[in-house]
Amino acid sequence: MLIGPVGAGKSTWAAQHFRPDQIVSSDALRAVVGEGEHDLRASADAFALLEQIVTRRVRRRLTTVVDSLGFDAAPRATWRRLAAEAGVPCLAVVFDTAPAECRRRNSTRPVAVPADVVAGQLQRWPSIRDEVTAEPWDEVLTPEPVVVVPAALATRRRSTAATTASTPPGPSTVKVGLHLSNFDWSGGREQLAERLRAGAVVPFCAPGDSRG
Repeated sequence: MLIGPVGAGKSTWAAQHFRPDQIVSSDALRAVVGEGEHDLRASADAFALLEQIVTRRVRRRLTTVVDSLGFDAAPRATWRRLAAEAGVPCLAVVFDTAPAECRRRNSTRPVAVPADVVAGQLQRWPSIRDEVTAEPWDEVLTPEPVVVVPAALATRRRSTAATTASTPPGPSTVKVGLHLSNFDWSGGREQLAERLRAGAVVPFCAPGDSRG
């Protein structure tokens, strides 16, 4: 769930890192049930539709980015409950953008949000940010580049967490695939195997290890 005031950069960040079909936007849904993204009269219908879409996507364990204001605690609790029931992680991405930048971005929109509305959101934002940080999300993140991984890998942490305490630590292994498009190396074919071996056998050092 993306959480932040108007102009914080939620929609832009989501569009950069996720497919359009993975994003459920309250503004976009206003355009579906109203006269446009800024048709506030359509807000109630847009949020009702958003809840239906998110509920069905989460139950199918699909990656779902909720692009909405995120200021209300009740919807946040609903998304966390739905995710827990579906067995998928629920994350909050907090957009703590400077107020002056939020106002500047809003002023450049084709249809700007009224200044008093933006001011009210910015005034509430510090307390909302603290609320979100204290809530039981799987993780609370800041907006940085992300990589969407397969569901099986994303849920592996949950399936193994219960056995972590009772399972003694073992050696860590990493599988690496190497694709070569050019075999024109010095030494010719006779030295190809040795050069591949030398490139593949690399000592692994843990963070902080002086050998790294």
